[in-house]
Amino acid sequence: MIAAYALSRTKSYLVRIPEVPDDEEHNADSKPSVAEAKQHAGHRRYQTLHVLNFSRTPVQPSWVMSFERFLSSSICHWTEVGILCACIVVLGICGLYGTATAIFLGTISQIAARFVPVRRPPGYLENNEAHSACMLMSTHRNANIWYLFIGDRGVVDSMLNKTMISIPKSSRGTAIAHLFRLIHAVQLLTMTYVAAQKGWDGVALLFLMVATWTLQLRYTNDALVKHWLHAEDISVESTSFEFTGRTIMLGAIQGFSGSQRTVWMDEIVPPHPRRDAWLGELGVQGSGDNTSFDEVDLKAISITSGLARTALRIMQDRLRANSHLSHEE
Repeated sequence: MIAAYALSRTKSYLVRIPEVPDDEEHNADSKPSVAEAKQHAGHRRYQTLHVLNFSRTPVQPSWVMSFERFLSSSICHWTEVGILCACIVVLGICGLYGTATAIFLGTISQIAARFVPVRRPPGYLENNEAHSACMLMSTHRNANIWYLFIGDRGVVDSMLNKTMISIPKSSRGTAIAHLFRLIHAVQLLTMTYVAAQKGWDGVALLFLMVATWTLQLRYTNDALVKHWLHAEDISVESTSFEFTGRTIMLGAIQGFSGSQRTVWMDEIVPPHPRRDAWLGELGVQGSGDNTSFDEVDLKAISITSGLARTALRIMQDRLRANSHLSHEE
């Protein structure tokens, strides 16, 4: 949900990684491999990497956010309860008992929800390690769309690995949960009663459902994400990159992280002597050498490692440029 908001509401740049390494474009000995790479470009399975950079930046609240906070205040809530009670009386006088009952049950639910104990767990948005985040996510390991979360580790770790809210077990919470189940059952019976009457009560209930749906529009996913980002003083920037292959993308991410650990890619690219030699070309210490491979393997290792280095340089330059643009704004 947060990734979708960042990609739709922030300035996202799609950067396409070149088909061949920069250092091979001007090398006469590599012209056949360059031509072959461009010839098979249409048969590649391109990988899209969305880089989401999170940072702690105080955000100046707009009038929209101030109005949203007012609507979430206790004063506005109890004013809404009073208006709903007045509507219940009016509908009861008009004989629209089904709609009045539905509003009454909804009002009880709103009041009960205010008493549900909701807590932030210990360590919420706190960083317990002295380095920035660099976490890769996707729907599955064979996906072609990936998300790289970087920046403030406390924010990224809380979103991806920790519980953001907790509801302590208590007798009050259990009682409210049973009350919600009971209200849900009675609401179904109310709707059945209104439908069986085939009168003005059904028309009023239809207007009630439309009005409820309209009021719920302010609780869209984007609105909730925007409210949370402003409340926690968090800003997010997105940049998208298109790679010619998954191995090149993983190599660029490995270099971008600055870490020597490679266990994170084991489920994507299984450990293999060829992978160790490729990581050795990327500067990962403790990886294997390339003395035991034939010419075809050496050529593939050289091309993929060169493309990974080129992609890493493009990623760093683009992210640095985007960071400067956001600071100027």
